[in-house]
Amino acid sequence: MRFTEADSVLLLDACSLLNLYASRHLGEILKTLPARFAVVERVMCETLYVQRGGTGEDADKRDPVEIAPLIEQCLLRVLSFETEQEMTVFLEFATQLDDGEAMTCALAYIHGYDVVTDDKKALRLLGRHASHLVRYGTLDVLQAWADEGDVSDMILRTTLKDIRERASYFPGTSHPRYSWWANLLAP
Repeated sequence: MRFTEADSVLLLDACSLLNLYASRHLGEILKTLPARFAVVERVMCETLYVQRGGTGEDADKRDPVEIAPLIEQCLLRVLSFETEQEMTVFLEFATQLDDGEAMTCALAYIHGYDVVTDDKKALRLLGRHASHLVRYGTLDVLQAWADEGDVSDMILRTTLKDIRERASYFPGTSHPRYSWWANLLAP
């Protein structure tokens, strides 16, 4: 999988941002892939912490999500509503989704941005209302990073373990990239 458009905008929703942050490689991922990444304001409010992870006594403690450095480095943009049309679409989508996902989907719908989400409701809504938009998941982004950045299997294995432990992400067996995930995590 490749992100072919260097000028395309990929909106990360709350779940995908948490998953990618939990990887401990978010900055590297954003630098490696040619797309421009963004989040909406509401996602910033919903993305507060990840689990510390690991096997120590403090594995269940929370670590704050700190993306300000990525914003300062212009690796991640924060978007907000600028028009009444954006607000109207948000209000319609908010009847079906949490606010962060609704705001992400509304801005994607209005501006033609692609979306990174693992939220099944958001994927269904975008499929119904904006089937022309490309929808990626966390594993799509990780596989693109691995391909573009020539990331070793050892680093990928650690990255997937971190996402599983720190963000409690685990793809279902019907996920299109489940085999890739399972093979990398196999002992």
